[in-house]
Amino acid sequence: MSLLTILVTLGVLGYNLFQLSAAYTWVLAQIGEYRNFVQTEQVTPARLRRFNVLMTLAMLVAYLVLLYFSGFAFWLLSSVGIKYLLTLFLSDRVQERILSGKPFSSLHHMLLKVDSLFNVLMLSFVLYVSVSP
Repeated sequence: MSLLTILVTLGVLGYNLFQLSAAYTWVLAQIGEYRNFVQTEQVTPARLRRFNVLMTLAMLVAYLVLLYFSGFAFWLLSSVGIKYLLTLFLSDRVQERILSGKPFSSLHHMLLKVDSLFNVLMLSFVLYVSVSP
């Protein structure tokens, strides 16, 4: 396994740990700032969502290519791909809700935390496999 793969995995793992530890009140404050930014910049919600989906898909494909060339098995590549497509779907649904002005409840926050927890578990497994002999 390459050092680059380990570093990228650690970066994504760190991001998911941060998401897992984010308090509901902090997330609400960030949502307010995000809504203000979108209004100030006058970006259409559809265009913003499309950009986020395309960027996330590009990063997912790059990560899967990195894992592929690091010698990971196809089943693990498939698992990572499917899990992050589910994360992308959930993220898009939440972003759609936020951009349409609908309330962000503690249930939505909990769903994002559960998603982050599964991402942390999956990425920890990737790291474990990559450093074990």
